[in-house]
Amino acid sequence: MSGTTSSAAERPPAWRPAPLDAALSACLVGIAVLTAVVAAGRDEPGNAAPDVWWEWVVIVVPSLAVAFRSRAPELATPVAVVGQMVIWGAELAEVFVAPLVMIYSVAAEGGERGRSIGIASGAALSAMSAVGVVAAPDVDVDLVALTVLSCTAVLLLGLNAASRREEAARLAADLATARVEAEAARQRAALAERQRIARELHDLVGHSLSVIAVRAEAAERVGEDRPDVVRAAVQAMGSTARSSLVEVRSVLAGMRQDSDVAELAPAPSIAEIADLAAETAASSGLTIVHHLDGEPGSVGATVGAGAYRIVQEALTNVLKHGDGVSRVEVRVEVGTRHVRVEVTDDGAVQVSAGPSGGSGLAGMTERAEVLGGSLQAGPVLGGGFRVAAELPLVPTDPGPGR
Repeated sequence: MSGTTSSAAERPPAWRPAPLDAALSACLVGIAVLTAVVAAGRDEPGNAAPDVWWEWVVIVVPSLAVAFRSRAPELATPVAVVGQMVIWGAELAEVFVAPLVMIYSVAAEGGERGRSIGIASGAALSAMSAVGVVAAPDVDVDLVALTVLSCTAVLLLGLNAASRREEAARLAADLATARVEAEAARQRAALAERQRIARELHDLVGHSLSVIAVRAEAAERVGEDRPDVVRAAVQAMGSTARSSLVEVRSVLAGMRQDSDVAELAPAPSIAEIADLAAETAASSGLTIVHHLDGEPGSVGATVGAGAYRIVQEALTNVLKHGDGVSRVEVRVEVGTRHVRVEVTDDGAVQVSAGPSGGSGLAGMTERAEVLGGSLQAGPVLGGGFRVAAELPLVPTDPGPGR
């Protein structure tokens, strides 16, 4: 509200001429007066000097109107044109400049209405010249052509200036729109990157902590009787923690664009799912069977990493939420157009059947959709839980809203 009030207060009123317009008007007034003074010494017919005060007023009216060419061109132009016509009718000494300046100004700055006023003003002055040729024998027909050409020239100049101003305004609007769209795209990219990093950290840390928790609980149960088991558990937990730390550093390095650190842990591939299953089985005591059908080398790096993370998170859910799970099957099928990963356990139903049952399922679903694929999760008839994802070999645009 205050900004609007301040802007209105700073805008000059229409009756106050702009400084440059006032200076131009003063110059034209001086030229009109000097022309009248010179005409008084020559005493030529049709170019008489003013004899009374109102004639002096008439010869300066068109020039005075120029002072308002920027503030009120739609009003100042008719004043200048009518004044010029009165000068011609009274056969006074005149300088045919002020009306031309106003026709240009109103065409350039008056918008659609101003263009109409400029055209009407030029037509009126041309018509007045034609009437003068008929009514006054001393008026040459060449003056009609001169008037028409002069009015047309300044009108075209004004229209050209208006066209350039409109084009500049369009370009400025397009530039502003492009900047807004670029900023929105930057924000969307930043959000997508934050979501990607959140998924990576969730999968990495969640899986590692679940494995460590399982080994810690096992060590606690047999700690007094089996010190060798405790030592093996501690070693496994240390190895898992170090591996997770390297991968977390890699994810954070990608955010910092730190290539030296990022090279420490390249993105996992679909071929490494077998190692993931074996390591999880060794650290948790579960029986995990891995099946691979097809050629893993045909799967792109992005899709391969996504499939790996989905399997990793599915195994993490088994470790965290599994009830009576003793066997897990991890199946990877690489086809000609899609790759399908499936993790099935034989325990009781441990999580909601829908993708929104937890942050893990939601993260897996989002990861699959980002790659242009889909994910289904739910209980298996007869017991157990299954997570199945189908991803394209080449990532595709999942469409708006994904």
